[in-house]
Amino acid sequence: MPRLSSIALPMLSLLAILLAPRAFAQPAAQPPAAEPAAPPSDASPTSLWQGPVAVDAGLLLGTPAALGTGQTAGISAGVTGTGTLTWGARASWSRAQEDSLLWAVTHNEVRLRGMGVLQRHVGRGTIALQVAAGGTAIHESRDRHQAARLSASGTGLSTTAWSLAPGGELELAVTLRIMDEWGIAVAAGPSTHWIDGSLQTGWVATLGVAWLP
Repeated sequence: MPRLSSIALPMLSLLAILLAPRAFAQPAAQPPAAEPAAPPSDASPTSLWQGPVAVDAGLLLGTPAALGTGQTAGISAGVTGTGTLTWGARASWSRAQEDSLLWAVTHNEVRLRGMGVLQRHVGRGTIALQVAAGGTAIHESRDRHQAARLSASGTGLSTTAWSLAPGGELELAVTLRIMDEWGIAVAAGPSTHWIDGSLQTGWVATLGVAWLP
């Protein structure tokens, strides 16, 4: 027995030394769990302009196509694609008036345009360069001053006529989305018309509400 004890005691001591580091070792720290990725936002600049077209309608102000003075004012509506290099179309009606010594002249203008559009989407807005070409139908009405006094003499008191002139515009346009699918659209630039063999230059501007599906 003394011999067995002398062998067992050193073995138990060695076993205790081997097991002690495991008993007192601290558990290894676990790496923090990765946070879930945020879902993509529906309001990203790309998703804001994924509809096929943008539609706008509003007020038009500009230089008359054929009258030498005054301004023409009316309404305008258009549709534009949403790609970087895209197409568009616009129609407008406006009226201009001019008085001379003998006549009161009224022009009603109907402009129909096809457009080539180069645009860039920036956040909630779009900046575009629009080149438009088409025709302008002009209805001219002339009313003679002092018509009551001249009626007895048989003098013509009024005349009307239609004419068609080719024309075009180069406009810088800005569209800004305000709420959901609605925004505002502003465009302005020089305009030209070919009238009676000569080039007439002027300007045109539009301000309206835009629908951006």
